[in-house]
Amino acid sequence: MHPAFVIAANALGLVDVWMTPFYRVTGPRRPRRVLAGFLAPFLAGGVPVHAQLMGRDADGMLSAAESCLELGCAGINLNFCCPSGTVVRHGSGGGWLRDSAGLLALAGALRRGLPGAFLSIKLRAGFDRPDFAWYSELAGLGMDAVFLHFRTVKEQYRELPFGVALERFSAARELLGAVALFANGDIDSREKFDACRRAGCTGIMAARGWLRNPSLLKKMTGSQCEATAKELFFKELEVAVSDGSLRFNNGRAIELGRLLLGSAAPVLDALKACDGDWKKVTEI
Repeated sequence: MHPAFVIAANALGLVDVWMTPFYRVTGPRRPRRVLAGFLAPFLAGGVPVHAQLMGRDADGMLSAAESCLELGCAGINLNFCCPSGTVVRHGSGGGWLRDSAGLLALAGALRRGLPGAFLSIKLRAGFDRPDFAWYSELAGLGMDAVFLHFRTVKEQYRELPFGVALERFSAARELLGAVALFANGDIDSREKFDACRRAGCTGIMAARGWLRNPSLLKKMTGSQCEATAKELFFKELEVAVSDGSLRFNNGRAIELGRLLLGSAAPVLDALKACDGDWKKVTEI
């Protein structure tokens, strides 16, 4: 989610709402200047932006959340989801799912501290096994929405039948009462989107599926958007060429090319040979 990538996606009109990658809060200091730089490319797109925060310090997260709202964010999302080994070992992200009581306490403190703000949380279905038993307590906190990735932390990104996802979304829906539920994980077609809606989900959040098909979200809402991963990739190079302050290097361009276009894409050879002169690549 480099700024050049976000600017390119905004220029192509590919999203209606952004949820940022998580910003890790490590202490009580209010990091307004750093947060402003982090949020700038998202906020420049003219669509609502929800800032995703992750951490363990309630005071620090509240301070960061207040800064995000003052800077123009439409809402705050609390990440209790990230399955990264490093994050989990420090008890953040998905590590919180081993301590649902602590998670509820932190989320409740943020809810009380942000009484008028849109506040949501992002979860996985459990830590080492699906666990929705505490969702009734979660529903009582007054959260505006839950974004649920259907896998557990231990399942990482393992291939699972999509029927498993629908079963878990339905189980969560039954316990969340009036709290909006957004489905996440492997939702890469209109058919899956419709199945999630039938399971009671308000909507979806897409990441990897959207990267492979950048017009995915627009098409799900009836737009005629036809943007391709290739178009998004070259738009990002165009942005990087036009704004040298974005600190976009050749290694990042190659990484993005692999992600969007696949490891066999011919443009990767051109990137390796251009020595950072992306103007040559954009003219291929």
